[in-house]
Amino acid sequence: MSPKLIILLLVAPTVLLVVAVIVSAILARYHRKRCPACLQRGLKSVSFVRAFTETRDGQRTPEYWSYLVCEKCGQRFKLHNGMMTGVPEDELAEAMKFG
Repeated sequence: MSPKLIILLLVAPTVLLVVAVIVSAILARYHRKRCPACLQRGLKSVSFVRAFTETRDGQRTPEYWSYLVCEKCGQRFKLHNGMMTGVPEDELAEAMKFG
């Protein structure tokens, strides 16, 4: 086997991986999820929150939620435990902080 062929065989998977990462980043940037309010593709995550809550037995468990905004209609949503809801009034300032 020639040295050029060996180098090509070693470099090709790396190049393909880099191309796949770049393509997926571009698609993720421009392919938005559907907004529940207007049903158009414009939902964008603007804030991600990580907090810890204490259970009754004293254990600390992590909780995560994110705030989303529709670029088309301007509605704001909260994604928590896989459920998307409107943003409560007491959290509206937090939801508008970053977008």
